Amino acid sequence: MLLLPHTSTTTTELQRCRSAHSVRTSKEAVAKALGAPPGLSHLDAEVLPGAYGRPELRVLGTVAEVAVTLGVLRWHVSLTHDAGVAVAYVIAEG
Repeated sequence: MLLLPHTSTTTTELQRCRSAHSVRTSKEAVAKALGAPPGLSHLDAEVLPGAYGRPELRVLGTVAEVAVTLGVLRWHVSLTHDAGVAVAYVIAEG
């Protein structure tokens, strides 16, 4: 999964999230949680604010297909960023 600053976030993510850098980092964490199979599209994973601002993951297309194959039933996402550094944890629970 190749993440380029201008192409790795969807318009919805940019409008709703404060840090595009942490969103891009979460997309890489999603790929790694799935074992980084070839062919994943970074646009098929979106991080959006849920209840009380908690980040929630929405998966579509290639990411959803791999998740179903692996038996993923629930996602857990944690994001943090400060001073130009972003960290994302993604757990794929099955």
